[in-house]
Amino acid sequence: MIGFLGSLHCIGMCGPIALALPLDRSNLSKQITGIGIYNSGRLLTYSLIGLLLGLFGKSLSLFGLQQYFSIGMGTIIIIGALLPYSIERIFNLTPFLSKILSQLKLKLGLHLKKHSTSSLFAIGFFNGFLPCGLVYFAVIGAIGSFDTLQGALFMLVFGLGTLPMMFAVAISPGFIIVTWRNRVKRILPFFSILIGVLFILRGLNLGVPYISPKLLPGSNNTVECHE
Repeated sequence: MIGFLGSLHCIGMCGPIALALPLDRSNLSKQITGIGIYNSGRLLTYSLIGLLLGLFGKSLSLFGLQQYFSIGMGTIIIIGALLPYSIERIFNLTPFLSKILSQLKLKLGLHLKKHSTSSLFAIGFFNGFLPCGLVYFAVIGAIGSFDTLQGALFMLVFGLGTLPMMFAVAISPGFIIVTWRNRVKRILPFFSILIGVLFILRGLNLGVPYISPKLLPGSNNTVECHE
């Protein structure tokens, strides 16, 4: 749901890249194949990120820090929704991160000039590393899974949720009415706040199944209390 509902945000960030893909536009099937290859590279990057951060989340669970993490991340999500700030601007203000971002953009530019299957995959792969608030939002969920494979799966499914919009933009860029897109984007902060509240409730350890289950210290497992 994060990927699907937030994919309108992707139009602004990844849309220009999707429109500039070196696709074979001689027929629809070749376009779809090319777009699929591009997005497979993007999904691989998301999965790798989820794998690494799921491992980090697992280490948090081993130290019994699930509650503090959930409450802290929920608070950050809510603050980010209320006080939106350009992620790319933060990168540009940090010399080391700015250099990495420049290298990513350079590699993307080089591959966008090539017409090959490997280039389409590489564009998607490097695109997955570009700074994006929506991706970082999903990353919090991946860490919050407190499990390596679950983190990778979380990011993979997040990426799958963005596919319908990304395919539609690449094939038919004019299908979205700007006014409708802007209306939906105004709803996204409220969706973010809802997720943030759920993270905080989870960390409060209230014993409410699915919403705030009891967390076992030092484990990513949960138990329900029956009284």
